[in-house]
Amino acid sequence: MELRENSIDKNGLGSQLMVTKYLLSSVWLIIALLLMLSCAKQQPGDTRNFTDISDSPEIIPGHLKTIESDTDFFFGDIVDVAVLTNGKIVVLDDRTMSVHLFSNTGDYENKLSFRGRGPGEIQSLSGRLRTANDNMIALDDYMMYKISMYQVKDTTFQHVTDISFESSFGNYFMQNDQSLVLKTSAADSTDKDFDIIQLVDVNTNTKGEEILKVPAHDDISLIANMGDFSFKMETSTEYHTRNAYCVEDNRLYHVRTDSMGYQVYDLHSGDAISNSVFKQESLPLTYKEKEAVIDSLLDSGSDYWGEGERERLLSEMPDVKPYVKRVECDLPNGIWLEMMNEDSEKWLLISGDGDITGLFTKSMEGDIVSFDNGYIFISNVSRDGDIELEIYDYTIGSS
Repeated sequence: MELRENSIDKNGLGSQLMVTKYLLSSVWLIIALLLMLSCAKQQPGDTRNFTDISDSPEIIPGHLKTIESDTDFFFGDIVDVAVLTNGKIVVLDDRTMSVHLFSNTGDYENKLSFRGRGPGEIQSLSGRLRTANDNMIALDDYMMYKISMYQVKDTTFQHVTDISFESSFGNYFMQNDQSLVLKTSAADSTDKDFDIIQLVDVNTNTKGEEILKVPAHDDISLIANMGDFSFKMETSTEYHTRNAYCVEDNRLYHVRTDSMGYQVYDLHSGDAISNSVFKQESLPLTYKEKEAVIDSLLDSGSDYWGEGERERLLSEMPDVKPYVKRVECDLPNGIWLEMMNEDSEKWLLISGDGDITGLFTKSMEGDIVSFDNGYIFISNVSRDGDIELEIYDYTIGSS
């Protein structure tokens, strides 16, 4: 606004000054309001307000198909299920050490048997099945520090490469740009309490620089005595805080189980992108619950635990529970969080944008193996005692 000198006469000077003062005050008020609104926007370091998840929309499952063992194959122990880019279903079987391949309608097509120590073979299976575009899958051997990658072409499994490491790793994910996301613990004793996230080039088998470092999960130490020999074993219970990770489109989603939601980081720079963590009321851990979990830990090998070990462990247990018991990734559909303090098994689905999509209360028999590509996969036992795979889709109801 430009005030021209010849527009103000002596008699009107006071009124003009009052108008000018009013306009300036209004401008400052507008600026203050804009600043308040900008601060109210979700920032990477912010935490969202408390939300009552019981008011979330209901997730309603619909049964699609049951896959039973037949003369061509049989399920031993289903530990993971995923859907490939072409819609086919791959089922990781821990007991038979194989991956079963099914069509998108659930018809059996082939099996990959990978037991062994040679190229493309796994001796000590971790139970993790990873997938990426172009119908790629990966399995890892936790004793040989190796990841084996395969590509599914038509109805066959073709071994692509093996990636070996010098030491163990905690977790990994496949990226669609032919790289791996690796989670390890720092070798330096000063950093051993942190998870290290870095990229691995599949073609050159080289690790990139550290992208992100976050506090590792909480644990407790068990001390055993065998005569003159003693050793310490670190472990966690269901009430200790843990880290879980999901990867999608060059983004790392980090779930800390003592919070409700996740934080998102750029996989190349490590910069925080957004924070979708909801404030929740704390869940006290009772002394009776502490006793139950510690007594279960000490139940085996009770002759070797040191005197006073039970009391020490009880004193080192956390005083509050995590909010989340288990995390399952199904991006871009969302991230599933199994709630800790519930009478029935309940899963909260949070979208890739950080919004609560709905709440799923499990009512069907069997164990949830995975959520993938908008499906719920459940391992169940038939009346004849055989393992079978139940497949569900779901719809979102009203809150």
